[in-house]
Amino acid sequence: MKTKLLLIILGCGLLVLVILSVGLIYGVPSGKGSDNVWKRATPVETEAEVLFYQDMNVDNTLYNTTRIPALVYHHDMFFAFAEGRKETFYDIGEMDIILRRGRRKDWKVVWGPVEILASQSGYRLMDPVPIVDTEIDMILLFYNAHKSNVSLWDELADEELTTQLKVIKSFDLGLTWTEPQDLNHVVQRIRPRSYLYAPGPGHGIQMKSGRLILPGKFSSRVTDSKQIDFRNGTFPQTNVIYSDDHGNTWHPGGRFGYKEDTTGIAIFSTESTAVELDNELCLNARTLHPD
Repeated sequence: MKTKLLLIILGCGLLVLVILSVGLIYGVPSGKGSDNVWKRATPVETEAEVLFYQDMNVDNTLYNTTRIPALVYHHDMFFAFAEGRKETFYDIGEMDIILRRGRRKDWKVVWGPVEILASQSGYRLMDPVPIVDTEIDMILLFYNAHKSNVSLWDELADEELTTQLKVIKSFDLGLTWTEPQDLNHVVQRIRPRSYLYAPGPGHGIQMKSGRLILPGKFSSRVTDSKQIDFRNGTFPQTNVIYSDDHGNTWHPGGRFGYKEDTTGIAIFSTESTAVELDNELCLNARTLHPD
C-alpha cells in the first residue's frame, strides 16, 4: 500500500514538472491573452518591407499613387489599408480602398497580396479608418465616397452634403466583408450642419467600456464674425462619432468647436486620431490655416 502511494506521489510530481517545462519552453502565458508572451520575448531586427508603392498593378488596375495608410492588429494579424489613387497623387480622380493582410510569426510578419477592398465607378474612395471590436471579433472599415470629378473645395461650395460616409465589416479576419452601409443619416445629425465630412484618417479605437470611437472632421458654414472665412465660407472642426452597440447604431459625439490660441488667432482643427487615457478621450488633430 505504501509503495503504491509513493508511486502515485512521484507520478503527480513528474506530471507537474512536465507541465512547467512545457510552459517554459513554449512560453505559455500565465494570464489571459498573448500580451504576456510579447513582454517576455526579445525584439528582433527585421528588414523593412514596402507594402504599397507608386505605379502598382493590382488585378490589372494600375495605381498612380498609394496614400493615407492605416494599420490595426488583431489575433496575430496586421491589417494595412490605403487609398489606391488611379490618375494622380492629388485629391481628385477615381480611387479605391486597398488592403494587405499580414500574419505575425514571432517577430516577423508574412504579408499577403494587395487586395482591392472597395471600388465605386465615378467616385474616389478616401480616408480608410479601421476599428477593431475585440468583444465580438469584428473589424470595421470606414471610408468616404466623393464624386471623382468634383474637388473638395467645390464640395464645400455645394449647399448639400455630397460626400458619402460608408462602413464595411469583417468577422473572419478580413477574408470576407459585408456590403457597404451608408452612414450619411448620422452625418446629417451633426450640429452645426455639416457640408463636408471626412473620417480620421488613421484608425479609430474601442474604449475600455466597449464604446467604438470614429474620429474625424466636418465643415460647416461660418456664423460667427470671429470665425475667419477659411474656405468657401466654411469653418472646419474636429469631432467624433460613436457606437455603444457594436456598430449597429452610430451617434454624433463631441466636437472641438471654435477655439483661439493665446494671441487670439482662430484654430481650425481638422483631421484627427484618438487614444483613451484613464477613461478620457484624447484627440490629436491637424490644423489648417496660414496663421
